[in-house]
Amino acid sequence: MKVIEKSWSKRRTLEESKKVKSVSIPDYKQEVNHFCNMHVVYEDGTTATYLSRVIRNDIKDEWIVDGMHVAVKM
Repeated sequence: MKVIEKSWSKRRTLEESKKVKSVSIPDYKQEVNHFCNMHVVYEDGTTATYLSRVIRNDIKDEWIVDGMHVAVKM
């Protein structure tokens, strides 16, 4: 898994974002529009769980899990 960096600076004032330490997706299925839970641990020790959706990019032939705050390439 590789974390995709998100840039919100075009829409909002740029602010310091927390760095992701690890991501786990225990109920992941390689199926388009499958909803799953993404568990994220940040470097400062905080954790979060995001409802995420599995997306398939046919052009690049890759699977992405997007939880809005954090997205990862599978």
